[in-house]
Amino acid sequence: SSLIQTGFQMLEGFRSQKLRPTEVFDYKMFAKLLAIRALLGSDEFDWRDIRFYLNPVTMKLEPIGREVHDSDLIGIKWWKANLIYSNSKNPDEISFHNLIFSDQLFYEEYIKQLNEVSQPDFLQNFYMLHGEELSYLERRLKSFNRYEFPYKRIEHRRKIIKEFLNPIQSISAHISVTDVQDLDFLNLSIGAIQPLRVNIGCVFFNNKKIMCPVEKNSYVEGKRDMHPVKFKNIKMRILNKKINLNNDMDLIYTIPGIDKEKLAPIRIWQESNQLIKEDVMSLEDNIHKLSWVDIDKNNKTIKIRNGSYSVDKTLKFPLGFDVHIDPGVKIILNKGANLIFKDAVYFNGK
Repeated sequence: SSLIQTGFQMLEGFRSQKLRPTEVFDYKMFAKLLAIRALLGSDEFDWRDIRFYLNPVTMKLEPIGREVHDSDLIGIKWWKANLIYSNSKNPDEISFHNLIFSDQLFYEEYIKQLNEVSQPDFLQNFYMLHGEELSYLERRLKSFNRYEFPYKRIEHRRKIIKEFLNPIQSISAHISVTDVQDLDFLNLSIGAIQPLRVNIGCVFFNNKKIMCPVEKNSYVEGKRDMHPVKFKNIKMRILNKKINLNNDMDLIYTIPGIDKEKLAPIRIWQESNQLIKEDVMSLEDNIHKLSWVDIDKNNKTIKIRNGSYSVDKTLKFPLGFDVHIDPGVKIILNKGANLIFKDAVYFNGK
């Protein structure tokens, strides 16, 4: 029929990037489906896991979900909407997610829906409304198979999603000037330290607005998995030139899809004191003879012993070794000293 043909044409327009996801799909329904799949612990999601119905009234494709492949969600990354993630072995999954999440409107709606399903009252209301039916189905399933509805696992995933959407700190921000009396603009260097995209707002000092982004929709992309923090210069218009900037400034920011405003401290970056003057790329690994470092070659781990240590030169740790720093370790970096890590570093708290 003509509707089937239209549906195929819309999907092809989406696949070939001629049409945005929000032009093809009922994107709010699509975003809700993805959020619920995350809550249910789906360990993957690509084009094979979904079908579509073309609504003849709205002329938008509505998603029809398929199997979930239950998991505990730990280590599963598709639901974090971080575009390309380095450890995926499924090229279909990567390309499908890039097509979906590159649409800003869809991305914001997905984060909004993910935030909604992570609220305690979402599950409470669902169980209150459908609890009787769930109990009936559970009894039917138990009649031929030992089955219990995964209430605890779903609650565990809800908490994982909630923590993901509410990191202790989302961004790192710094400037390299303190005197702004002769300046109209300055660059604020900002990098996301978690996977979510961040919208950048104004800077406050003693509860007074002192600078704002020149571009209204300024943002920084989220940090990609297994990649370093990527800093972006945001041009700020200075509103108050009568103050000397210090470390008491706060940046207002929001996560798209979540309305709550958050604060991040801004640090003064004294470039002249912080530059690494050595050619660290050509520097050899040089921590093997340190008395306070234990190297386990079999398990590929390095442990820094408990104590206080003064470092006078740049130390470079080898690739392929995880470094563990336990409570009680204090490392003092003297002038010109740096620590260069080429693999994971674990700061273990008490």
